[in-house]
Amino acid sequence: MPDNVGNGRRIAPTQGELNRMLAAHEHFVYGHGGQRLQLRYADMHSLNLANRNLSEADFTGSTLNGATLFGSNLSQAILCCTEMQECDLHSAKLTRADLRGASFRGAKMSYVQLDEADIRTSLISRENASGVDFTNCSMKSATFRHARLDNANFCGAFLQDASFDGANVRRANFRGAVLMGIDVAALGLPKSALQGCLFDPPKLSAERMVDVAAMLEAHRLWVDSAGKAGASASFDGEDIRPFCELFAGAKLSALSLRKVVAVGVDFSCSQLQGAKFDGADLRGADFGSTDLRGASFRGAKLLHANFDRAKLLRIDLIGGGVARPDMTDAEISPMQFVNAVLDDEIVGLGAATAY
Repeated sequence: MPDNVGNGRRIAPTQGELNRMLAAHEHFVYGHGGQRLQLRYADMHSLNLANRNLSEADFTGSTLNGATLFGSNLSQAILCCTEMQECDLHSAKLTRADLRGASFRGAKMSYVQLDEADIRTSLISRENASGVDFTNCSMKSATFRHARLDNANFCGAFLQDASFDGANVRRANFRGAVLMGIDVAALGLPKSALQGCLFDPPKLSAERMVDVAAMLEAHRLWVDSAGKAGASASFDGEDIRPFCELFAGAKLSALSLRKVVAVGVDFSCSQLQGAKFDGADLRGADFGSTDLRGASFRGAKLLHANFDRAKLLRIDLIGGGVARPDMTDAEISPMQFVNAVLDDEIVGLGAATAY
C-alpha cells in the first residue's frame, strides 16, 4: 500500500472511517481475512483507538497527538517518527514496537509495556523528557542509549536488562523500580532516587541450594501423601529469585510464599492450589497454565504478571466449604485475566489497585 500522502497532504480519516480500518486490521490479526492497517503519514489527532488490537500496524510518520490508545495492543507496531504528544497510552502494550524518532511529550504512559521496544532517537533522546511518566511501565530490555531522561519518572517501572548507555538520567526518579541486570553505579544517581528499588538477587550458597531442593521435594511428598509423609514447606519473607528455576512445573499445592521477593520468577505449569502469596512481590512473574485454585494474593504486587490459561477457580475444602482466589488489596489489573480460566469473580479484585 502506498504512503497516505498525496500532493503534500496527509490523509485525515474520520472516526467512522478509522473504526472500519481498525476492525479490518483486527480481522487480519486473528486470521479472519481483513487487511493490515498501514496508515503512514496520516493525521489521526484526537481520534479514539482505545482497547484495540493494533499489533504489527504501520503508523510511520503519522500524527496521533491527543489520540486515545488506552489499553491497546501495539506489539511490534511501527510507530517510527510518529507524533504522539499528549497521547493517552495508559496500559497500552508496545512490546517490541519500533518507536524510533517518535515524540511522546506529555503522553500518559503509566503501566505501558515497552519490553524490548526500540526507543532510540525518540523525543526522549532528542529533547528534555521532563514530565514523561513511565510509572509502573514494563520496559524489560528497552533501549535508552544516549537518551535525555532528566526529570523522567520511572517509579515502580520494570526495567530489567534495560540499556542506559550514555543516557542522561539526572534528576530522574527510579523509586521502587526493578533494576535487575543494570549497572546501577553507572547511572550516577543519589540514593534518594533509588529508594525501594529492587536490584540483582543475592548469590546463594551451594549448601542452601541443596536445602531448598530438599524442602521442595519433602513438600511434594507431603502433597502426594495427603500429609502422611514429607513436610509442608514455607519460604515466607525470603528472596526466592536465586532458586527460581525450581518452581516451574512443580507440585507445590498449599506452599507458603508470604512476603517473598519473586519478581520475574517462572511458576508456569505448576500446581499451586491453595498457595499463599500474601504480601509478595510478584511483578513480572509467570503463572501461565498454573493451577491457582483457591490461592491467596492479598496485598501482593502483581503488575505485569502473566496469568494466561491460569486456573483461578474455586476449590473444595476437605472440611467442607470452598476457597476462592483472593486478590484483596493486590496491585493488579483485571486486564491481566483476559486469558485466564475463571468460574467466578475473583475475591477482592474490585478493591485491588488496578491500571
